[in-house]
Amino acid sequence: MEWLRPLTRWSTDGTAARLAAASSKRAGTAVLDWFGAYYAGAASSAAEPYRNAAALLGNGKDSDLTDTAWLVAALSHIEEIDDGHRLAMLHPGVVVIPPVLGLAARHAVSFAQMRTAITAGYEVAVRIGAALGPEHYKRHHTTATAGVFGAAAAAGVLLDLDEERALWALGHAGTQAAGLWQLLDDGAEAAKPAHIGHAVRNGLWAASLAKSGVPGATRILEGDRGLAKAFGLSLDRSKLKPADTVENLALTTATTKAWPVCGQMHHILDAVQELRARTGVPADEITEISVESFSATLDIAGIPNPQTIAQARFSTSVCVAILWTTGQLSLSSENVFDPAIRALAAKVRLKEDPHLTRGFPAIRAGRVTVSTRSGERITEARTGRRGDPEFPLSEAEMSERFDTLAAAQPAARREAVRVFSRQVAQEDGDEMALPETVADLIFPVLHKVETSS
Repeated sequence: MEWLRPLTRWSTDGTAARLAAASSKRAGTAVLDWFGAYYAGAASSAAEPYRNAAALLGNGKDSDLTDTAWLVAALSHIEEIDDGHRLAMLHPGVVVIPPVLGLAARHAVSFAQMRTAITAGYEVAVRIGAALGPEHYKRHHTTATAGVFGAAAAAGVLLDLDEERALWALGHAGTQAAGLWQLLDDGAEAAKPAHIGHAVRNGLWAASLAKSGVPGATRILEGDRGLAKAFGLSLDRSKLKPADTVENLALTTATTKAWPVCGQMHHILDAVQELRARTGVPADEITEISVESFSATLDIAGIPNPQTIAQARFSTSVCVAILWTTGQLSLSSENVFDPAIRALAAKVRLKEDPHLTRGFPAIRAGRVTVSTRSGERITEARTGRRGDPEFPLSEAEMSERFDTLAAAQPAARREAVRVFSRQVAQEDGDEMALPETVADLIFPVLHKVETSS
């Protein structure tokens, strides 16, 4: 049997729909989370180059769905606050929800169909990302490479693909899977959201090709000229098995990001926050901050001297210094380039612990040790991150988080998103989502920033 067929069968035989209904509340939370990330990105000055790039190609409200979805997806990744999944090392919501809402803004679909599409998209992206594994992640941005499969699967549900055509869609997706970490080495961190746009655009095209009867490769992962051999990987086929219970769904085991930076340092920031609250040591009394973590923290989030805010999101040392100095993690220019904060960042020592690397990605653990002028050494160890399924944010925290991220939006629009998210979350509800309602939540902020009222 083709390696991806169990996933497409799961997505189309009613299993995904059944589990989506049983986990509907989590789908509503995922939608609220994504809208917060989208509105935050849309309000960022870093969004303007993306808007300009789209404008050069004629992108607008009534333009091609795939072009519009590209921009929506890219904007929603700019602030690095979209959800993640530790097993796959990717951001599922940002590649799954834009194609779902993009289709819903043009074709009437039910909230039940949206829930199923989101659930299937998360499952496919995460299972494939997990199968690709840490070796793939060392050089490839898994949200881009595995994310295109998730986008195709989610779109395929709303396009009512059967099992065979859903498999074709994944074949079309796999031949477009791309995203290299070289951008981190070359100081091009600001290009990272483009990976998300590409994955969503290509996933929509993949599903559309399959719907139109264009066959796709059915062994795109394992074939002699498939993705695994092309990338030089030995895939773990067992990781492709879809969930059979709500508890092990990719959707319900995703992580809500508590910090607006690379997820490979979140456990460290949690430890720093606890140490700062417990000790109250002034920044100028610190002689060293030792950070021990798995290798991905150093490889992906180890930029020592960031020159831009985009780079600062991948600088554990600067983020630690900002958090310790200010008590918050605001990546404003004033903080990122503050001489006192940079002086503290220079005292942060990142070290790989091979034991912690062996536990990655299933276990995200680390230690922070602060040394002071008085000779005191204080240590905090962390396993897991705030926002992980074991340490979820409360409903009140999620609501407050959304308001903070969407602060540039009018109160009426924020409330409309809350209502929409609650409709997604209703297990027994099968109402139709009006395209104009979805469009009103997305398009007004796509090409301009509005002020709140």
